[in-house]
Amino acid sequence: MPLAQSLSPHTCVFEGRAFVAFLDKQPSVDTTRKIGTIGYCLTGSYTMRLAAAMPERIGAGGSFHGGALATGDDSS
Repeated sequence: MPLAQSLSPHTCVFEGRAFVAFLDKQPSVDTTRKIGTIGYCLTGSYTMRLAAAMPERIGAGGSFHGGALATGDDSS
């Protein structure tokens, strides 16, 4: 749990951008097409945040059993 608690909206977008950049460097990835993201439970909110932060690359985001998708926090 301490590792999960070290994550934040900032880290999910920062690291998500790095993941997309890595994928985009792969020869099998067509960077002219958008990608999709998926999250389960805690990462459900992460997939939505990354899709909102990268609309030019992410065309779809799905959350299954999303935890903390809407909270009282200003970053929700």
